Amino acid sequence: MKVLKYVLAVIFILGGFWGIDSDNYISGFSSILLGSILIPKISSILRNKYKRFNRKRNRYSNYAALIIMIVLFSQQSGVMDNTSINPQNKFAESQQKRIKEEQHIKDSLDIILKKINLSVCKVYTAINSIELQAIKDADKKYPNFGDQHFKYSEKLRIKRTNNYIKEKGISELLVDKAIVYSTVCWEKERLKRVEEAIQQKKERKYRKEKIQKCYENTCNELGYKIKKNLNSPKSFEYVDCKYLGANGSNFTVLYRYRATNSLNALILSEVKVIINSDNCNIVEVIE
Repeated sequence: MKVLKYVLAVIFILGGFWGIDSDNYISGFSSILLGSILIPKISSILRNKYKRFNRKRNRYSNYAALIIMIVLFSQQSGVMDNTSINPQNKFAESQQKRIKEEQHIKDSLDIILKKINLSVCKVYTAINSIELQAIKDADKKYPNFGDQHFKYSEKLRIKRTNNYIKEKGISELLVDKAIVYSTVCWEKERLKRVEEAIQQKKERKYRKEKIQKCYENTCNELGYKIKKNLNSPKSFEYVDCKYLGANGSNFTVLYRYRATNSLNALILSEVKVIINSDNCNIVEVIE
């Protein structure tokens, strides 16, 4: 694994210098940075210094982010050289292409993992849980953190990860690939949550508009009905009509008015009604 990391580090660093030489500065520097942190010794220093870098998920997220920057800005440079292409369209196309490529690789890994009743997302979830539990266990034993905390959490993580690999009968390389391409799992879940949030927002807006319409109609209708049934309709004085809140598809309105009673005394009265916002019908009257 270390040999592979050294090879990848050299490739990214050389590619970064080539990018800078081609005036792709952001892409070039991103490539050099990625190559540098892939070097095992530098990676070990970062894990010792930064707790966040201990978790494999965070490390691979950083790797993925740098790779995306390298790809996007190298393609963006090509777009700037060709004024006949819309930059926004090119960006969208590159994003779609990247997602499709990642999805294709994930699907290929899923086919392999399916034979042992696993998937990329299942492997990612299991490894992530192992890392989190290792850190929690280290927190209990070494609450002051430091070097001992890091060494202990790493020892637990490696041991438990190896046990998981042996138990499931998969290779470490396959696990690493599954973690790298688990971003597709996150993206699907994120998009699902976004779609649900948008749908809920639309439903709330639609419900609010319906309630507003029913509320206005109800206030007008109540005033007409109350005035019609008074002993002295001419004494009717409107005070206010308050929206008190909603519960599911129903909402409550408090209507207040003044009118003279049978003794010709002007009194303040109120009536509370529950309205169904679907059809604007009165469900219950609470006087």
